Amino acid sequence: MNDDTTYANTTERMIGRIAQEMLGSHRLAFAQIGPDLRVVYVSEDFHAILPDAPPVEQGMHLAALLFEFAEVEPILRKILSGELTSYQLDQVNRLSGSMGVKYIDLRVIPLNAQQPEQGLLLLVEDTSQTGRLEQALVQDRNRLRLAQEQLVRAKERLEQLNRQKSLFLSMAAHDMRSPLAAIRGYTDLLKDALGSDSADELSQLVTIIQVQTSRLDHLITDFLDLDLIEQGRLPVYLERCDLNAVVNENIGMVQELVYRQGLVLEVDLSAEPVWALADSARMRQICANLLSNAIKYTPKDGRIKVHTCQEQERAILKVQDNGRGIPPGEMENLFMLYHRIEKSEYSLIRGTGLGLFIVKSLVDAQNGCVEVHSDARDGTIFTVRLPSVFQQGGRAVE
Repeated sequence: MNDDTTYANTTERMIGRIAQEMLGSHRLAFAQIGPDLRVVYVSEDFHAILPDAPPVEQGMHLAALLFEFAEVEPILRKILSGELTSYQLDQVNRLSGSMGVKYIDLRVIPLNAQQPEQGLLLLVEDTSQTGRLEQALVQDRNRLRLAQEQLVRAKERLEQLNRQKSLFLSMAAHDMRSPLAAIRGYTDLLKDALGSDSADELSQLVTIIQVQTSRLDHLITDFLDLDLIEQGRLPVYLERCDLNAVVNENIGMVQELVYRQGLVLEVDLSAEPVWALADSARMRQICANLLSNAIKYTPKDGRIKVHTCQEQERAILKVQDNGRGIPPGEMENLFMLYHRIEKSEYSLIRGTGLGLFIVKSLVDAQNGCVEVHSDARDGTIFTVRLPSVFQQGGRAVE
């Protein structure tokens, strides 16, 4: 026996073993079909795979056994004449009682490839597992497509609401600032009219109106900036900015509030200007929020200290208080939007939860960083570090 014969015998045995395994697992069945397209023989597992097929009767036509072949007789005739080599139906759906839907592959080939006119061989393979997986995949894809469409619609709706919110904030700020400007203007006129000879108490009342008007104006600015931060459109104009000047402007606005709450405000500014590469208006906003936060959380007879200095390539602004301190569990959420400390001793302190979020956002936008150190005994220190700008030869050098 030569090598070719040995190889052929081995291949035949292997193919036979594969067919036997598939037949034994009820995944494959077959039927012999005569030249007249009538059923000659079906394998034992035929009805195990196709339980809804009718019993095989002598002389039964293939179309009567499987209705899928009712309209394809011309194609089967071409296989018998040798014009076609095969005909196949994939993923045919069949109901199977408690098993639900079964998926069947049907394939028709010549019984004898050299003499196709002798008859046909029908192969029936149960592909339910693959079919169910493919069906589940199709359903998952459809669900995913539907979810994507819903997300797109939700995104469009959110964008529309965000535009409406921005428009509302702009209109509200404009409407609020108009009477606010009138109040500030008439207050300035009133203070000028009172003159230096007026009663101190009346002058103090006018000063209070001015301070509270400025605070309200800062709050409106914070709300408008919040909208710009959320949209990623916060404008920042970097220039030479003296932090000492920024602090002095804010001190004048908070002195009356500090006095009324019985606090001591210590101002420790560098002897020389502290130049930062920063937005002057934004720095005034940062300083105002840090001072407002310190005043809010420092009890009566407490002390607040504002300090500026130059450290190597950084301009430093520090606001320190000896208030209650920040609980350790609150530190990581301190700069989050609308975050309020929930501890009972803070419950009566009023605020929007915007201030420190605004501070962090504005500092980040100016390429700086803000740090906080706090404990219950010494209070809290907020440190803002910004890129320095030094004056050399009449020009600004970063």
